[in-house]
Amino acid sequence: MSSNGEAEDQNLYQRLGGHEGIRQVVQTFYKKVLEDKDIQPYFKNTDMAKLSEHQTIFVSFAVGGPDYYTGPSLTQAHEKLNITSEHFDKVIRHLADSMREEGIEAADVDAVAAKLLPLKSAIVRHN
Repeated sequence: MSSNGEAEDQNLYQRLGGHEGIRQVVQTFYKKVLEDKDIQPYFKNTDMAKLSEHQTIFVSFAVGGPDYYTGPSLTQAHEKLNITSEHFDKVIRHLADSMREEGIEAADVDAVAAKLLPLKSAIVRHN
């Protein structure tokens, strides 16, 4: 990535409110996910506090923040869940809705989605 791209990412991290802003978005996101009858079963028997912190670090890292993600690969983390394309898309919509609810500008919501959508092939197991 060019230094210009890195500066753009750092600005995105800052525009999302840094670690605390992202943490709040993640909390709003998981509330929506757990209320969604189609998505909620994926989180059965999951330590949501641990997952929320893990996701906060992952998103922070993905948007150029100082947090360094050291968890399993996306494929490893999701391979036994049999996530469908439809469910992946719903999760992205929940995240976008959560960012908007937390006051994130539309262009920044789109920028985050642009970083996450290419990860679909590593996560989805069934179309």
